[in-house]
Amino acid sequence: MLERRNLPDLKLLQTFECAARHRNFTRAGEELALTQSAVSRQIRELEAQLGKPLFERVRGRVVPTPAGEVLRRRAAPGSARPPSPPPARPAWPWPAAARRHGHRWRRAGPRASP
Repeated sequence: MLERRNLPDLKLLQTFECAARHRNFTRAGEELALTQSAVSRQIRELEAQLGKPLFERVRGRVVPTPAGEVLRRRAAPGSARPPSPPPARPAWPWPAAARRHGHRWRRAGPRASP
Protein backbone atom coordinates (compact mmCIF):
# COMPACT_ATOMS: atom_id res chain seq x y z
CA MET A 1 0.00 0.00 0.00
CA LEU A 2 1.28 3.44 -0.87
CA GLU A 3 1.68 5.97 1.89
CA ARG A 4 -0.02 9.30 1.41
CA ARG A 5 3.25 11.16 0.84
CA ASN A 6 4.26 8.62 -1.83
CA LEU A 7 1.08 8.85 -3.88
CA PRO A 8 1.62 9.69 -7.56
CA ASP A 9 0.51 12.98 -9.04
CA LEU A 10 -3.19 13.07 -9.91
CA LYS A 11 -2.35 14.24 -13.44
CA LEU A 12 -0.27 11.07 -14.00
CA LEU A 13 -3.12 8.89 -12.71
CA GLN A 14 -5.58 10.67 -15.00
CA THR A 15 -3.30 10.08 -17.97
CA PHE A 16 -2.87 6.42 -16.98
CA GLU A 17 -6.62 5.88 -16.61
CA CYS A 18 -7.30 7.41 -20.03
CA ALA A 19 -4.56 5.37 -21.71
CA ALA A 20 -5.80 2.17 -20.05
CA ARG A 21 -9.35 2.86 -21.16
CA HIS A 22 -8.38 3.57 -24.78
CA ARG A 23 -5.50 1.07 -24.83
CA ASN A 24 -3.76 3.59 -27.05
CA PHE A 25 -1.49 6.52 -26.15
CA THR A 26 -2.47 8.54 -29.23
CA ARG A 27 -6.21 8.39 -28.47
CA ALA A 28 -5.55 9.15 -24.81
CA GLY A 29 -3.52 12.16 -25.89
CA GLU A 30 -6.33 13.39 -28.11
CA GLU A 31 -8.79 13.19 -25.22
CA LEU A 32 -6.40 14.94 -22.83
CA ALA A 33 -5.10 17.46 -25.41
CA LEU A 34 -1.58 16.02 -25.14
CA THR A 35 0.78 14.58 -27.71
CA GLN A 36 1.40 10.84 -27.85
CA SER A 37 4.95 11.40 -26.61
CA ALA A 38 3.70 13.43 -23.62
CA VAL A 39 1.35 10.59 -22.67
CA SER A 40 4.17 8.08 -23.05
CA ARG A 41 6.49 10.22 -20.94
CA GLN A 42 3.89 10.58 -18.17
CA ILE A 43 3.25 6.82 -18.15
CA ARG A 44 7.02 6.17 -17.90
CA GLU A 45 7.20 8.63 -14.99
CA LEU A 46 4.31 6.87 -13.22
CA GLU A 47 5.93 3.46 -13.80
CA ALA A 48 9.19 4.81 -12.34
CA GLN A 49 7.39 6.18 -9.27
CA LEU A 50 5.57 2.89 -8.66
CA GLY A 51 8.54 0.71 -9.60
CA LYS A 52 6.40 -1.57 -11.80
CA PRO A 53 5.58 -1.70 -15.50
CA LEU A 54 1.94 -0.77 -16.05
CA PHE A 55 1.63 -1.50 -19.78
CA GLU A 56 2.97 -3.95 -22.31
CA ARG A 57 3.52 -2.24 -25.65
CA VAL A 58 2.18 -4.48 -28.43
CA ARG A 59 1.98 -3.38 -32.11
CA GLY A 60 0.54 0.11 -31.83
CA ARG A 61 -1.53 -0.54 -28.75
CA VAL A 62 -0.90 -0.93 -25.06
CA VAL A 63 -2.21 -3.66 -22.77
CA PRO A 64 -2.26 -3.21 -19.00
CA THR A 65 -0.02 -5.60 -17.05
CA PRO A 66 -1.53 -7.28 -13.97
CA ALA A 67 -0.24 -4.37 -11.85
CA GLY A 68 -1.67 -1.93 -14.39
CA GLU A 69 -5.02 -3.68 -14.29
CA VAL A 70 -5.18 -3.35 -10.50
CA LEU A 71 -4.33 0.34 -10.72
CA ARG A 72 -6.85 0.84 -13.55
CA ARG A 73 -9.66 -0.56 -11.39
CA ARG A 74 -8.66 1.69 -8.51
CA ALA A 75 -8.19 4.79 -10.67
CA ALA A 76 -11.42 4.40 -12.65
CA PRO A 77 -13.95 7.22 -12.22
CA GLY A 78 -16.54 6.26 -9.64
CA SER A 79 -14.37 3.67 -7.97
CA ALA A 80 -14.08 5.78 -4.83
CA ARG A 81 -17.27 6.14 -2.86
CA PRO A 82 -18.38 9.68 -2.19
CA PRO A 83 -18.87 10.53 1.47
CA SER A 84 -22.38 9.86 2.70
CA PRO A 85 -24.47 12.94 3.40
CA PRO A 86 -25.03 13.92 7.02
CA PRO A 87 -28.31 12.78 8.52
CA ALA A 88 -31.21 15.17 8.10
CA ARG A 89 -31.91 17.25 11.18
CA PRO A 90 -35.02 19.24 11.90
CA ALA A 91 -34.78 23.02 11.75
CA TRP A 92 -35.56 23.23 15.45
CA PRO A 93 -34.92 20.52 18.00
CA TRP A 94 -38.55 20.78 19.08
CA PRO A 95 -39.96 21.50 21.58
CA ALA A 96 -37.29 22.58 24.08
CA ALA A 97 -35.34 24.93 21.79
CA ALA A 98 -38.51 26.44 20.43
CA ARG A 99 -39.59 27.39 23.93
CA ARG A 100 -36.17 28.90 24.67
CA HIS A 101 -36.55 31.14 21.65
CA GLY A 102 -40.09 32.20 22.42
CA HIS A 103 -41.88 30.02 19.87
CA ARG A 104 -45.10 28.33 20.84
CA TRP A 105 -45.18 24.69 19.89
CA ARG A 106 -48.29 22.59 19.51
CA ARG A 107 -48.72 19.02 18.50
CA ALA A 108 -50.16 18.42 15.04
CA GLY A 109 -53.88 18.02 15.07
CA PRO A 110 -57.02 20.04 14.65
CA ARG A 111 -56.53 23.69 15.42
CA ALA A 112 -58.07 24.96 18.57
CA SER A 113 -60.50 27.76 18.05
CA PRO A 114 -59.23 31.10 19.35
